[in-house]
Amino acid sequence: MVVTGLTIGTAGMFLLTQIDKGSTYGDFLTPLMMLGLALGLAISPATDTIMGSFPESELGVGGGVNDTALELGGALGIAVLGSLLGTAYRDELTDLVGNRLPAEAMETAKDSVGAGLAVAERVAQDPSVGPQQAQAAVDAVHQAFAHGVAQTSFIGGIIMAAGTLIVLAVLPGRRGFTRKSAEPGAGAAASEVATVREHAASTR
Repeated sequence: MVVTGLTIGTAGMFLLTQIDKGSTYGDFLTPLMMLGLALGLAISPATDTIMGSFPESELGVGGGVNDTALELGGALGIAVLGSLLGTAYRDELTDLVGNRLPAEAMETAKDSVGAGLAVAERVAQDPSVGPQQAQAAVDAVHQAFAHGVAQTSFIGGIIMAAGTLIVLAVLPGRRGFTRKSAEPGAGAAASEVATVREHAASTR
């Protein structure tokens, strides 16, 4: 189930690379639903695997390892992919707008999509510029954001694909370990049953 979830998540990330400035909320719906399904399929079995690798006396340690992995992975993912998105947005916006905006307005627009749209609104209110320049700024902000989403999703998809391959390679060994560790227990149980039967037979 972990591999299935990661595979679906990888496909969802690569679907996000198709986002462009003409995309709507509907275009985000399918890949985001795929990512949500991927989390649901992968996290619970991964937690079971982590907890199952610790003896009963150390389940608290296992829970700590599991929580640390979730928190650290989430924080690193947000930090790294968020930084990549911001960088891609700023670079693309600079290439699209160039020197058509004042330096101060350009720096403000590069802060975020909201700031870029606010700058475009101020440009529209300036009689010396006109609505066409303002619309060009809006289009540039949308294009830069879509470019950032596509680039970041591509990198995220590669990372998730690599994680899928690692899990695919590791989990079969984990299953083998579980089977081997279960065999001595089964043998001990059979031995105890045989001893009980012998004792019952000798007392008759």
